[in-house]
Amino acid sequence: KIVIGKYVETIGTKAFAGLKDLNEISISSSKLSKVSKSAFYKISKDAKFYIKAKKSACKAIAALITGSGVKKVNYERVK
Repeated sequence: KIVIGKYVETIGTKAFAGLKDLNEISISSSKLSKVSKSAFYKISKDAKFYIKAKKSACKAIAALITGSGVKKVNYERVK
């Protein structure tokens, strides 16, 4: 499990790549505007993202994650 804090704006290249046991990612940042292409490359196929943000920001963050090495983003919006 990892927690991405509320002030994080960017997740860099290969930040979590290859962490095959990584299956839970909590994102508290509504300021997240860039997720590098291979940031989540080869993490667990069952990984679930918990995104704490407004509904519109949540969808935007999920879209950013889609291009980061995750084929299908399994996410849940949390309040």
